[in-house]
Amino acid sequence: MRNRGVEICIPTPQSTLPSNPLDVASLLNICGIRDIKQQKLLVRIHETLHGTQYKLNEMLQVATFISQQMSKGFGFLKSLRNAFHELCGSLDDRSKKEALRKMEEILLDNFQEELQMESSYDLDSITLRMSDLRCNSRLALIRQQGFLLQSTVQKLT
Repeated sequence: MRNRGVEICIPTPQSTLPSNPLDVASLLNICGIRDIKQQKLLVRIHETLHGTQYKLNEMLQVATFISQQMSKGFGFLKSLRNAFHELCGSLDDRSKKEALRKMEEILLDNFQEELQMESSYDLDSITLRMSDLRCNSRLALIRQQGFLLQSTVQKLT
């Protein structure tokens, strides 16, 4: 049977397509980074280090590494530093020092700013998981739609 209009896109590490912030947050949530402040910090560091060569694949690898480190008992900041040390391992010494300096600079700025968020989303409610869909797909979809409806009503009031 021939392909009937279904296109599959597998992004390469070199792809630099613009990404939807909600999609990125959902992917980070799936990787194990559930705190929105941590997600924003990770995205900010990654964008600063990579600039126009923003690579989602690398950020997801870093997020997975951070999540694994945190599950072993490390704190978020220690895990973040370890992940970027691993990521920068293939760079020459000068580039590695520059990247780590930028990361530390962003971490200092982050603590000084004390970002206050207006609203936060429960990304577990937004993200559909295969296990939930297998158990009770209707209930999973209703939960997602209910959350989206609730957040819309809250924004309008």
